Amino acid sequence: MYSSSETASFVWFAPPTSWRIENSDGSPAYIENATDEYVFGEDGVAVHTAKSPNRIVAAMGVSPTVLFTAYRMWAPTEITGRSQVSEPRGIAETLVRGRPGWEMEFDALSGGPRIRVVIDAELGVVLSWTQGEQWVQMESPVLDEDFDPALFSWDGATIEFEEHLESREQLDHDQKMREIGDMPPTQVGWLPMDVSASPTDGDPLSGGPWM
Repeated sequence: MYSSSETASFVWFAPPTSWRIENSDGSPAYIENATDEYVFGEDGVAVHTAKSPNRIVAAMGVSPTVLFTAYRMWAPTEITGRSQVSEPRGIAETLVRGRPGWEMEFDALSGGPRIRVVIDAELGVVLSWTQGEQWVQMESPVLDEDFDPALFSWDGATIEFEEHLESREQLDHDQKMREIGDMPPTQVGWLPMDVSASPTDGDPLSGGPWM
């Protein structure tokens, strides 16, 4: 998988809920199964989240997983509950990293730039997704491969999501305290010892007269 964020990755998908994404060097970046999700930092430690029906997921940019689930956009309304895109337009033959496919364009009904996808002419999978300046592409897709369930699990270094949040907040607090401690102290150069005032004209209480 290649993307506009200049990253390359390997992706395994066992429908409906199992994912494994590895960086180009073979290190894991993301693992998900029916009950658990693992997101990996640069230190190789996985942040674990137990999945629940009320879980809210926010994603930045275009994930490579969009290629595997793009079909949901044009699934019948009675299945999805609502249409996400317009009817396709501008269908044309094209190539994506050497593989022939059919390119089509959709209007996103929720707003935003149009979506262009390329469907592989041989396998029917989505090879490319483009929306605005963001894109993701697939190379050398393989279908119907049997996966070891262990591929979608993790038994290495792990921290729970709640601990991760607490540790991040504590680190931010500690950093702010260090920055405050490094600030130069205020130097008072002169401070008057006696302050007095008296009117020079008018009412001695207010300095008047006032209209």
